[in-house]
Amino acid sequence: QLCTVPSTAQDLADPQSSATFNNTDSYLAVDVQVASSDTRYTKIRMQVSTGATRGLLFFRGTRGTGVSSSFIAAYIQSSRVSIQTAFFGAIGSATASPIISSGQMYVITVEHRSGTNEVDLSVDNITVTARLSSPRPHTILPVENPLYIGGVPDQTQFSQLPVTNSFLGCVTSFRLS
Repeated sequence: QLCTVPSTAQDLADPQSSATFNNTDSYLAVDVQVASSDTRYTKIRMQVSTGATRGLLFFRGTRGTGVSSSFIAAYIQSSRVSIQTAFFGAIGSATASPIISSGQMYVITVEHRSGTNEVDLSVDNITVTARLSSPRPHTILPVENPLYIGGVPDQTQFSQLPVTNSFLGCVTSFRLS
């Protein structure tokens, strides 16, 4: 049965493996080691199922606030998947049109190519683009911080979170490339 077996972050990429987030303290921290030359392109793909109308799917960024704050977050709000991103004061956001309904499995993809001001969000192959408010192109987010899936350990350290609810549901087939 899909989404009943808790797994480690490394096992989550296996399509036969899944992680269930069933309380407000559930999250996975993925320590992503990426050489600076590999930050030109980032693609995160996951399959999710939830009955919740809001919750954090993933977050990666710096701790704190202000102009130096850089992050990317994918989240569900009002039963729609959204992304919000910031890079040293330049902000962008987008919301996908499909409504997430209980019992369905959805493929969510977030893609950024360094040197552009755009981050694409796709839900079941319906794509919207978040454009950063700065006219200059950007590199991808800081690589020294973990990628959090389903929530974060201490919300007070990440004041830029677009939603404060942790994700409740299932994540499977997670890919970061």
